Amino acid sequence: MINSLGITTPECWENMLQGKSGITRITRFDVSKCATKIGGELPQKYYDMEGVEFPKRLFNQTLSTTRLGFICAKQALADSGFTLDGVDPYRVAVISGSGQSDFQEGQDYLAGGDPGKYIIIKQMANAISAWISIKNNFRGPSYNIATACASGAFAVAAAFDYVRYGKGDAAVALGVDMMLTTESIYGFNQLVAISERNDSPETACCPFDARRSGFVLANGGCALVMENLEHAKKRNARIYAVVSGAGICSESYNIVAPDPSGEGMAKCMALALADGGVTKEKIGYISAHGTSTRHN
Repeated sequence: MINSLGITTPECWENMLQGKSGITRITRFDVSKCATKIGGELPQKYYDMEGVEFPKRLFNQTLSTTRLGFICAKQALADSGFTLDGVDPYRVAVISGSGQSDFQEGQDYLAGGDPGKYIIIKQMANAISAWISIKNNFRGPSYNIATACASGAFAVAAAFDYVRYGKGDAAVALGVDMMLTTESIYGFNQLVAISERNDSPETACCPFDARRSGFVLANGGCALVMENLEHAKKRNARIYAVVSGAGICSESYNIVAPDPSGEGMAKCMALALADGGVTKEKIGYISAHGTSTRHN
């Protein structure tokens, strides 16, 4: 996990436990003409690490979102201890979830004049999963899912299905986006979707508060190694959690606003419970997609 709180999972977790916020006034680019001037920037030490992780040629062939996803996946694989020893590479998948950052960053290159000879390679929507597959010799399915804020969750659900139905032994599932840009801020300001509470960055995002005024954009990524339970036990892997089920549906209501009835969200949760064979009475924690907008 890499985000504004740190460049490793332990570092991010420790800062979360201490109640720290990674939201600050933006310094890496000019926001003087934006109504919102706060966001979650990656720490400078991430960019120092990025320069070490990538040979010059690979760096030039990738955009920042791809590089962030690549490093997250590398950390997840190292933490899991997963290798291809005794594993068929055609049974290991890489599924990324990313909304639109690569496309957006590619457009910025085009607007700047000379797009460079790698612009098509950089802009490929599946570049994140492709590079992870190539560098690790994973030859199973490799693709990207774009479902806005839910992209990472969809990637986990797809990886879950891939493993549980016996199509493969393991999958790297990740969610990553680098949408903290002038263009994104301007666009979300037009939708009245992000907070303009610049005087208090740490408390600007307050999803369950009557004073909520919008979400806060931030860059970040997280990767998981998912595998069949028996396969994980056989190699004596450290298991953080077991996925029991997943549910997916659409509200068919509005491309950016939730259905106020909540019917679609309730149906999706009911599908997940049924898929996992779990009753609602067994649920002890719900992670809500609280975007802090007035509608949500």
